[in-house]
Amino acid sequence: MIIPRNDRVLIRRIEEPETKIGGIVVPDVARSKAIKGEVLAVGPGKLDEDGHRVPSEVHPGQIVLFSSKWNDLASTHYDDDKSALFDPLLHLIQEADILGIV
Repeated sequence: MIIPRNDRVLIRRIEEPETKIGGIVVPDVARSKAIKGEVLAVGPGKLDEDGHRVPSEVHPGQIVLFSSKWNDLASTHYDDDKSALFDPLLHLIQEADILGIV
């Protein structure tokens, strides 16, 4: 089980249906700027300047959008082939990187 720390959010990317364009199959994720995912777990929140915990605004079970640029650059993929937890659709991102709640 992965438990996010601080303001991190564990998200499982929701695969969008693929679209055929002139015989070429193009995943919708590649065409769009945002990726849809389901929040699986949320950290306790980040600390403010006074050391007080600021709770997260998202909750497990919510569907959120996050930028596709985080797909490879800033999200952390848990990639251990020997683990039963391996899932290429999991992303561990900061809450601030979530664009919106669907």
